[in-house]
Parts: sequence; structure tokens; C-alpha cells
Amino acid sequence: MNDTVILARRYALAFIRVFDKALTPTTLMHLEHISHFIAQHKIIMVALKGPSCTVDQQHNMLDLLFKHFNLDDCFYQLGRLLVYDRRVALLPLVLDWVKKWYMRYHNIAACTIKSSHPLDEKHRDLLVKFTEFSIGKKILYDVQIDPTLITGICLRGETFFWEHSVKRQLQRLQEPLMSRGFYEQY
Repeated sequence: MNDTVILARRYALAFIRVFDKALTPTTLMHLEHISHFIAQHKIIMVALKGPSCTVDQQHNMLDLLFKHFNLDDCFYQLGRLLVYDRRVALLPLVLDWVKKWYMRYHNIAACTIKSSHPLDEKHRDLLVKFTEFSIGKKILYDVQIDPTLITGICLRGETFFWEHSVKRQLQRLQEPLMSRGFYEQY
């Protein structure tokens, strides 16, 4: 792990230790949105790190950014600290690590639920309960439609994967045939 990542992890851990009670699972969603926004608009970090950007301008830019993504007041303090320490370039990494540390401390896993068709609320809730029971963690999930599943469901997290679909059943049937040379995949 390089020095930049280690430093970002330390800032994030210190932030979590001080402001853990102020954060919520909704904060994680906002952090995901701001991280995605910064990754898509790299010019923001270029402007923040630029030599012509004064400390006051950096504070204002970060305040506007945090306000736009509904981040709690504690993030304003984090932004000010990074500006004061002249480490504003670490912002994207620190935000990612804040999310990771929070999830670790609160036993939360991120999960993507893919289905071949739209799920109603009852079925989605059953899948969430099944997943939480199976992995022993609360989950934050994103639901996506994947027509390639051919009637089925797929759950994917950082440390787990579960799929029940016609596509997977066909793959299981195909594997023994391919190993014996009876079937060629096209």
C-alpha cells in the first residue's frame, strides 16, 4: 500500500472515530454519489489543487460540493482540515475510506441485486432478509435488471456471490459435457 492510501486511511479512520455517531446509512448513499460525481468530473480536483486556487476558494468549493450532496456538517470540518494540511488532493480517497470504515464498524455490506425482471417490494425484502441472514451483515443494496439471467436472481457483494437462474442451471449442465468432450461451446 502506498503512502497516499495509508494517509487517506488515517484521515478517514480519525474522522470515523470522532464523527461516527453523526453518520447514518443515508450518509453512505450520499458519499457514493459524491465519489461518483468527483470521479466523473475530474476537473473539480484539478481546480481544487491548482496553484491559483486560494484557501478561501478551496473552502468555498468544498462547502458547495458537500452542501450539494447533502453531507453532514462534519464533512465541512474534514474539508477544512484537508485544506489546512494542504492535502485536499486526498479528498476522493478519504471519502472512499470513510465509507469503508463506517461499513466495517457497523457490519454493513454493499450488495447488487440483479434480476431478470422488476422485483416487487415483497420479493426484494425477502431477498434482503435472506442475504442479511446468510452473510450475517446488514446490506445496502442496488437493484438492477439483467435480462441475460433468463428468469433468475443474482446477488453480488464484495465477499459473496449467489445466483439462481436458468442461465446458471444451463451452465452447470454444460460443464460435465464439455469436460468429457461431448459438447463444444460456440
